[in-house]
Amino acid sequence: MERRLSLSARLRTLGCVELNDADGKQILQVLRQPKRLALLTYLALARPHGFQRRDRILLQFWPDSDEERARAALRKSTYRLRQALGADVIQSRGDSELAVDPDLLQCDVREFDAALADGLPADALALYGGDLLDGFHLDGASPDFERWLEDERSRLKKDAAQAAWDVSAEWEHSGDMGAAVKMARRAFELAPPDGQRFRHLLEILDRAGDRAGALEAYEKFSSWLADEYGAEPPPETVQLVERIRSRSEANARAEPVPEVRPGPSPEPGPDTQPDARPADVAAKLVVAPARRAAPRWRQAGLILAFLLVGALIPTLVALREDPVSALDPNLVAVAPFRVFNPEHEIWGEGIVDFLSRSLDNAGELRTLTPTAAVRAWPGRADVESAEVAGLRTGAGLVVFGSLMGIGGDSVRINATLVDVAGPTVLGDLEIRGVPERMDALVDTLTVQILRELSATRHIGAMRHTSIGSRSMPALKAFLAGEQAFRRTAWDSARTHYERAIELDSTFAMGHLRLGSTIQYIELGDSSEGWEHVARAGELNSGLSRHDSLLLAAAADLAAFKLWRLPEGGTRELAERAYRNALAATREYPGDAESWYTVGVVRDLFYDDLRTVTMAQVADAFDRAISLDSAFAPAYQPAFRYAMDEGRVDVARQYARTYLALNPPEQATGVPLLLDRILDPLSDPAELDSLLDAVHPEALFMTWIRLWLLADSTELAIRVARTSAEREHDPRYWRTAPEIVNRNLAASLAYRGHLRESVEVTGGEYYTWFQALIPEAAMLGFIDAEVADSSFADWLEQEKFDPNVMAHELWWWAARSDTAAIQRYLERGGHEGVGRAALALARGDTTDAILRLETVEPGWLGSNLTVLVRARVLVAVGRDAEALEVLQGRFINDWPLASRVIWIMERARLADRLGQTEPALRDYRFVSQVWADADTELQPTVREAETAALRLGG
Repeated sequence: MERRLSLSARLRTLGCVELNDADGKQILQVLRQPKRLALLTYLALARPHGFQRRDRILLQFWPDSDEERARAALRKSTYRLRQALGADVIQSRGDSELAVDPDLLQCDVREFDAALADGLPADALALYGGDLLDGFHLDGASPDFERWLEDERSRLKKDAAQAAWDVSAEWEHSGDMGAAVKMARRAFELAPPDGQRFRHLLEILDRAGDRAGALEAYEKFSSWLADEYGAEPPPETVQLVERIRSRSEANARAEPVPEVRPGPSPEPGPDTQPDARPADVAAKLVVAPARRAAPRWRQAGLILAFLLVGALIPTLVALREDPVSALDPNLVAVAPFRVFNPEHEIWGEGIVDFLSRSLDNAGELRTLTPTAAVRAWPGRADVESAEVAGLRTGAGLVVFGSLMGIGGDSVRINATLVDVAGPTVLGDLEIRGVPERMDALVDTLTVQILRELSATRHIGAMRHTSIGSRSMPALKAFLAGEQAFRRTAWDSARTHYERAIELDSTFAMGHLRLGSTIQYIELGDSSEGWEHVARAGELNSGLSRHDSLLLAAAADLAAFKLWRLPEGGTRELAERAYRNALAATREYPGDAESWYTVGVVRDLFYDDLRTVTMAQVADAFDRAISLDSAFAPAYQPAFRYAMDEGRVDVARQYARTYLALNPPEQATGVPLLLDRILDPLSDPAELDSLLDAVHPEALFMTWIRLWLLADSTELAIRVARTSAEREHDPRYWRTAPEIVNRNLAASLAYRGHLRESVEVTGGEYYTWFQALIPEAAMLGFIDAEVADSSFADWLEQEKFDPNVMAHELWWWAARSDTAAIQRYLERGGHEGVGRAALALARGDTTDAILRLETVEPGWLGSNLTVLVRARVLVAVGRDAEALEVLQGRFINDWPLASRVIWIMERARLADRLGQTEPALRDYRFVSQVWADADTELQPTVREAETAALRLGG
């Protein structure tokens, strides 16, 4: 019998409790019944996994009932669960056993355990959001159930701590001390380490340059140890701290540990924002005002107990960090409101969307984005939860509350405003009205909150902002879309956003969200999606500061994609979009969507933003993920850039995390395929079958994520060759013969197979990859006479393109062919590049250098142009300047042979100038990427291998 595998529901129990159906809608029939939720959780998690005996379940949940009543209650609960989840989720085996079908109910704890079992600690940590069923209590349950729950909580927390230590060790081994410190701190928060691990934390803080942080951690830790146990730190720890202190200047604090992302960070540039320092581990400890004296024999005994039985020490997670140093007193987080009536369910998070926008930018206030606020909320509507949410997000102010129907059609909103630093309740507010005027109710609530805050903060005149529609049906559809979007149910979100703009065609945020969601689903290549974004830009008025900035940046992206350029061209669009996106990250530094927008702007306008590097593009997407691991749109581009940088393990981790978020099926094909073909244990024959079955459009999207990978199996060539062999589908322009042949030729050239690359190009003049043939000619893979003849013919083509022919200039310069260069200039070629080539053809290196300095990056300033400039500087003995030129950014990210030549030239220069580490890195890259290159290139490979052995041993 064939097994049914379609998902029915998703259960999240780590950190917060969520139960959603396959479309992302909350299953309230279970969530509102604690015993049903507890029973479902127990069946999903009880170990060994599988069927659980009914008599055991009865003792756990109905210990005080007689057997008949207990069995009747269990039957009723099971029936209700099947009603809510689907008939097949809860399985029976005879009359004695029950189980949950893991294929139909996805559970974060099961995934967490599976990730650990597969040796993927980073994946496990991404799933661990906090305690199992945090704050959950079940009246009437047996002590056995409470013990089971506490044991599972303890086990999961210890496993998460071990995973964090493992990831910290991996980052430490790779040399990224900032990431190692961050993971060690997280491990320390999760479970108390033994003395050896605490010393290791101090050591990596020291090696990361944060000696002040290490000393501060030690002081607070030793105070905590004395207060709780009357003990002093062990001698080994004291000795280590003294060594650290001796290397630190008196009372001086080290530079903060930089924010961590999974890979190397770019050098700071003028647009790089300063990272907020992660809270020190020591700040998680409650510091006692004074030490209590204790007999020395008792101190020794307690130290020994601390070292050997760390699990008996009360968990450090329960000890809060000092909020005064970590909280932003003007940052407001609005928590999801508790809703008592099912018909008002949409307003649980809907009030968050409304109120966050209304409070944002009121005087000194800024608000946490609704998505971040919803995900940070631990679940209970009380001051303690507000405190936890504030500490998680840095929000010094938290608003939480409830919505209840009263009488006929009226509702009552109760809201509590909390200053987290106290924590202190600043106000308990209540307003009443009708749900059809929820916008007016939230406006009234906003005024009351601002009135409470005006005594301690400068508020000034309130500027009215909104989501952007006065139609309540449109707003409700939009809010339903927002809730679906937060749960990665993009298809459902799209339907709700479409309904919103049907009801209100002037709804700017509705158009923006609809357009963006279409792009996420269709991987950024939908003119329909960009049209909606462009329309949103036309309607950008009266919105919150956050929405307005991101909408403005998105509208400029749409203008570029739809080729609706202003008078200043793409440069004007790029600078304006970048200015707005960076402003969003400055004003909302913890917002994943703002950093994602910066990444998209850097990526799309790379040629126009002259100071931006590929590493900075990658960094923006990585930051978005580090701020919100559930922000699915950032994973696709982050995956690609991780691959470009050779971070295959990180890329596979991104792919798996993205897939775990359950995006729409059409957005999963590429990461799913890449995860499988990147598996080193994959069967080659199986890969061939897999690639043959993939749609040509998906093959292209897969290829561009592999094209710079320097792997021994040359996967990019394999994918490009498969794509070139497929039949063209006229519905998809990327499957056209000239495109797939160009892609194959590019991958072949990049991996050093120049001979076959030239055969694939067929000597074509006008393609989208004009540099291939001149590069091959300059490397000696095309006969000089054939190249001269071909380039002369191209120069006289009726459709003359100075960008295309700029690549041939350096061939002519090397051949001293001044006539061809003059003809290029006569036909309207670029003066700066043309005159530089002409000077070089005449042997005037001084003039050539001066002219090359003026050539701006872009197609005219191609990789060949940069290489020529560096080589001319070397020829006149200016090696340091040449190396500086080659340490700049690549002109584009396409796979070109010149990219490898560039890196080899850079390695030689770094080697000569004594820069061992970068030289070694580049030599190794060249020897790897051209390992199977054509015979003519093997001398270069051997040179790189020999140099790498000399420098690296």
